[in-house]
This record gives sequence, structure tokens and C-alpha cells, in this order.
Amino acid sequence: MKFSKPKNKKQALLYMLFIGAISFGILSCGGDDNNDLNLEGEEAESAWIYAYRTSTPQGRVYYMSAHEEIPSESNVSEAIELGLNSRIYSFGENPYTWNGNAATITKWDIDKTTLELSPRGILSFASTGISGNAGPPVFLSETQAFSAFLKEGVIVEWNPTDMEVTQTFEVAPIPELSVELTFYSEWEKYLLANGKILMPVHFRIPVVCCDWYDTPGAMVAVFDPQPEIWNILHIIV
Repeated sequence: MKFSKPKNKKQALLYMLFIGAISFGILSCGGDDNNDLNLEGEEAESAWIYAYRTSTPQGRVYYMSAHEEIPSESNVSEAIELGLNSRIYSFGENPYTWNGNAATITKWDIDKTTLELSPRGILSFASTGISGNAGPPVFLSETQAFSAFLKEGVIVEWNPTDMEVTQTFEVAPIPELSVELTFYSEWEKYLLANGKILMPVHFRIPVVCCDWYDTPGAMVAVFDPQPEIWNILHIIV
């Protein structure tokens, strides 16, 4: 993940987020070091997904484009506009985008010669209870990924290849705390060596200035896909 410094007023409105290099794991047809695309139909050896957002009166609008080299400036006219309440991820050779308003994940293909992006499949989470500003999924393999919405007590297993929901787990939601929170989410997800998924739970307080939650500590959720075991640990430090 890298950030670029804005060079002008227009660019200062852009929040630059680079979602790692998407390694295609392929060889150039010509086998040389020419990085120019489309001269002789050569394929890129690797590329970057360049994702950013702009602030508008309606909210933050998200954009995405693919480049062999990180561009020095953003160009929305050459990017795909994803709209409001979107997120951009990548896994393997494919970018994935989340539309929180429609509660869908779209899988994208990249033309390895032109680096043009095209939607490959759309998976709806509308019937699962996951929507809105949900955290990114955790990808275990090409056929197994998990998305969580602990506020509602839902974890969904889905297949990134077939773009289908495999099963839905009803789990214990995040425990109620003794104070009203302004925000909480299981945004980060980590795959542990033992196969379990670790999710630190972030929460922000207070709702009113200086009305602090007086019990210091941290909350961590642990999900074991095999077998289906769910634990929420409230760790006091």
C-alpha cells in the first residue's frame, strides 16, 4: 500500500490508495524487457491497480484503473467510476470491488495486453444481511473467501471463482457495551497459521465529548472455518 503526495489543488482532493501489485505470474510473449503495451501485442508481466476517491457534495466517489507503472497523476476520464460507498480489493490476478449500496461484490478481469478492466461476475449479498460499509473479505484460496458483519452476527463463505455464496453462518454478534459507540467494525482480518481467522474489533467513543468508556481493553473475534466454531474474546489490558 502506497500513498502519493498531491501536487496541485485538484490532486489534493484525491485520496490515493494503491492496492498492492497484482502479480499475473505470466511471461511476456516477446521475452524481452520492453514495457510499452500494445506495440506487438505483448502481455504485461505485472500491473498495479490504482484506486482513489474524490470528495463531492454527495459523498466520496471511488475510481479504479490498471497500469503497468504507477501513474504520476490521476485521470478520472481513463478510470472506471465505481460510485459512492465502494471499496477496491485484489486477490490473485483479479481485482474485486464492493458496492455497499447494492450489497454486491464484482470480480474484474484485466486484459494482459491493454490492461483494460471488464466485469467478470457479480455476487449479491442482499439476502445475507451484509451491506453498507462492510469490511474487506479474507481470501483463503481461489475457491474460498469469507465476509463478515459482526454487528448483525453474520459471516458468509463464498467462492471467488464461481462467485457464489457457499454458506452463511449465524454467529454471536459483537457484545453490547455499556456506552453508546460512534463507530465499530471488524475491518482487518488475518489468516492465522492454524487456519483460524482473527478479526480485531475497532470501536470509537464517546458519542458526546469527554463521556469516555472507563473500561480499557480490546475486543478480538476469532472464527474457525473447520469446524464451525465461533469465539469472541474480550481482552482487558
